[in-house]
Amino acid sequence: MAVKKVYTICGMCTGRCPAMAEVEYGRIVNLSGNPHVAAMGNILCPRGLAGKALVEDRHRPRKPMIRQGARGEGKWRFVDWDEALDVVADRLKATIAHHGPRTLALSDRG
Repeated sequence: MAVKKVYTICGMCTGRCPAMAEVEYGRIVNLSGNPHVAAMGNILCPRGLAGKALVEDRHRPRKPMIRQGARGEGKWRFVDWDEALDVVADRLKATIAHHGPRTLALSDRG
């Protein structure tokens, strides 16, 4: 299988640098700056380069989870996406009902 070049944006900080991932058999084999963006110089900072390790981290949650018990107890259960999204939607609706529609702000920045 040939290495596929996937153009993306780094999400490791708020800079959102243009990046290129080289992917083989569904796994990242290399990360670099997007070569089509002259300002990048085909490089990423160390934080951006750590993106591969983040994706491959064996402790990274791969399915949605809902906390069971008190915060900090470390008790979770895996759920399907429908249940997870329903919980989020219900909590957002409750927040809006209690505080008003202008209480939420959505952002792609951390």
